[in-house]
Amino acid sequence: MAREVSRRIQLMRKESDLSEKDRVNVNVIASQKFLKTLDGVKGEMAKAVNASQFVLSASQKLKGKPQDWEIEGEKLGIVLVKIGKAGKVRKAGKVRKTRSS
Repeated sequence: MAREVSRRIQLMRKESDLSEKDRVNVNVIASQKFLKTLDGVKGEMAKAVNASQFVLSASQKLKGKPQDWEIEGEKLGIVLVKIGKAGKVRKAGKVRKTRSS
């Protein structure tokens, strides 16, 4: 099921003319039963679709109008919001030791 949800999100990205580098927030609205199956792979799914935030919710009180889908007989809604392009990750500088008096 997780693969099918990721596929739907990628389709929504394509329909919205988003590039691979565009970061998004994703909200998935579905039944508790369906959400439990996704919960363990939520991080992997977020990485696969380049999502900064990936929220699973049984409530429709999320911002945005969900696009409705049906996967294996389960109805769900997905809200996709573009938040910007992924930037380069800055490397941390060296830590300088200071003398203590």
